[in-house]
Amino acid sequence: MADLFTPADLEKYLRQGALDAESVEVARRVASGWLRSATQLSDWPDPIPDDLFGWGLELAAIAYNNPEGLASDAVGATSSTWERGRRAEILQAAREAYPTATKGPLFSFPEWDWSWR
Repeated sequence: MADLFTPADLEKYLRQGALDAESVEVARRVASGWLRSATQLSDWPDPIPDDLFGWGLELAAIAYNNPEGLASDAVGATSSTWERGRRAEILQAAREAYPTATKGPLFSFPEWDWSWR
């Protein structure tokens, strides 16, 4: 089974070096879980398509940088604000790009033969 991305990919994406390895692994698994739930894919395709790679990285960055899902945070003179709707946007795009079995039949059916009785 292919991974969505490597820890090094997340470090490059976040433009930070030496991220906490355990936190990166948790963020990777959280992002993978969110995407699996949205796409209903049991295994990631190999190679990973660019859309899944990008969504996975962005979701992992959200999980890594803001695990509590805060809208904003202030510590002393430093404050941070996060776009909380972005996760929902990514997951909706994933649902639309990878239709699930709940949306209807996955196979084609033969035309009805009116002579069948």
